[in-house]
Amino acid sequence: MAGPVGGQWSRADIHLASFAAAVRRERFLQQDAGFPVQAVSERNWQQEGTMFEVNNYVVKYNSGVCKVEDVLDGQKADFKDNKMYYLLIPLAEKSARIYIPLERGEKVLRRVLTYEEATELISRIPSIGMEFSQNDKLRELEYKEALQSLDCERMVQIIKDIYGRKKRREIRGKKTTATDEKYFRQAEHALYMELAFSLGCREEDIPGLITEKIKTGDKRES
Repeated sequence: MAGPVGGQWSRADIHLASFAAAVRRERFLQQDAGFPVQAVSERNWQQEGTMFEVNNYVVKYNSGVCKVEDVLDGQKADFKDNKMYYLLIPLAEKSARIYIPLERGEKVLRRVLTYEEATELISRIPSIGMEFSQNDKLRELEYKEALQSLDCERMVQIIKDIYGRKKRREIRGKKTTATDEKYFRQAEHALYMELAFSLGCREEDIPGLITEKIKTGDKRES
């Protein structure tokens, strides 16, 4: 996690440090008691030519965090072809099955953030800038592209951009637009699900932490 800015810890930094310490302690207690933090099968192999291993966790647009359950050929997947496929199981919908051709894996999937990457991202939220168009239609296209990129920093940018616009509209007595609300929720869900998984906590623990970091950035700018 990044150190204090200007030699002083902000309230949000202290919150994140305490939160991270609590998560590490909980993981240690689970391991010490004989409980696995994440169930890992002995069948954790990587087939030649694949980018992800069975039992890896990956992120897919509109599906969130998924487990790589298997790597199998098209015949077994009932596609009647000779391609190889990743079989994914979304954590948010464990009854669902998603098949991704291996050659498309690198384009539509990425590995889930590590614990260290998640805490580092959160610590940088106050300084992450927003680069979106002032034109409503262009901005919506940029939001879509940001979500499809699977880039967590871009999701933070969406959340911060809409958070600021919501506050400005509230001051003028206006409600949040339906478009803003739509992309705000999509970015929140995608980001918070992954951060919760990476940090080993509940998704409902994340929003307050992120909001506090955004407010810290607002105070620095004012």
